[in-house]
Amino acid sequence: VQLAGDILVPDTKPDIINIIGVNGLEIVKKEEVMDSRIRLEGSWNGILIYLSDLGETRSLNINLDFLDNIENEKI
Repeated sequence: VQLAGDILVPDTKPDIINIIGVNGLEIVKKEEVMDSRIRLEGSWNGILIYLSDLGETRSLNINLDFLDNIENEKI
């Protein structure tokens, strides 16, 4: 599973200047196979590593729920 999209930074973290890296683990809680499609539900738990406005390297824990439909004629 590849997660892509914008990261909404909480107002408690206004000091993020540059995102250095993102690392995490996806957990598929439910999968449903249909004709030419797979539906996945789960969550992603990870850490965002960033450079603060003070020049310090900091991290932020992130937990995201996801729902994804993958379409492919070979399924």
